[in-house]
Amino acid sequence: MTQSSRPQAENLANYPTGDSGPYSGDDWAELFQVLFTGDQEATQGPLVRYLNELAISDDGALVTVASGAGFCYGHWFISSAAVVFNPSNVAREDRVVLVENNTNTAYSLNLEFPTVLADYNGTASVEPWSCRLAILTGTGPGAPRALVNAGGIHMILLSSYDIDGGGNITGLTDEREFCFYSSTIGSRYLYVPCQFGWNVDLGGEITPDTDDGFALPDDDVTDGNGTFVVPTDFRASLHIQTHIRTQSAGNCYCRSVFDYGACSEDYAAHSDQSGAMAATPIVDGLNNCILDVLLDDASVGDIVDCRFARDGTNGLDTVGDVVYLRGWVVNYEAKS
Repeated sequence: MTQSSRPQAENLANYPTGDSGPYSGDDWAELFQVLFTGDQEATQGPLVRYLNELAISDDGALVTVASGAGFCYGHWFISSAAVVFNPSNVAREDRVVLVENNTNTAYSLNLEFPTVLADYNGTASVEPWSCRLAILTGTGPGAPRALVNAGGIHMILLSSYDIDGGGNITGLTDEREFCFYSSTIGSRYLYVPCQFGWNVDLGGEITPDTDDGFALPDDDVTDGNGTFVVPTDFRASLHIQTHIRTQSAGNCYCRSVFDYGACSEDYAAHSDQSGAMAATPIVDGLNNCILDVLLDDASVGDIVDCRFARDGTNGLDTVGDVVYLRGWVVNYEAKS
């Protein structure tokens, strides 16, 4: 049978082999996996904008998983209240995980559970045919244990942290990857205009041309800057291209640099660039989107400083004319 549909009303003529069922838990899990993890990534779990999104926090000794919901390999999970863990005092790097036990045997290997076990049938384990929160204990400092995804056991990573022999928790890191509907367009764009230009040789500000943008002369060292915040729907793969225009074709001797960090972090906590100054071909009369740069460590809320530099005095710059800096084109994979 190559085609099927579900759910369907009872049809005694083809029951139990037809579209009317019966349906197993795996049948439904397959459907939900297709719907909510459209790219079939095993790492996707929590749902955005539902309760508190299974966010993780700590007070230095206890780890708390906020309320939320999601899918673990297609199996629906919901936690309507916060869940608190008190990790054992062993120096290691732990991971907070969502564990799906798709077997008929309780599972507890290398796991620690909340202080209150009401949702665990009173035992420190994940019951058969259930999904629960747990801590996957590390093997030592800086040595997290690998996620288990075999034999009917599946784990979704939510967070990681370090703990010492005194039970002190540090370095809590958000590791959640949110589900998104498979029918949703996963790619988003935004535009960041150039906000400030500077002529290094002349030591003065560049005033933007009303029609074309910030003019970077052929015979000076110049640069331009812009700033934006990584959007709340950012999920992965944030790329930035610099947008310039010119009336003359040739090679522009240039590079792009992007410094970024969250509020209360160093403004250049992370930095990515197109590389050293180099000759980059541009075409006259077109929107030139050049120097694609991936921001490897981008996170929601990071403030990104964009900078484009041109050395018009270098012999490898063959444009022979003004290059107009307009801004930056940002492309990323969205959560939903």
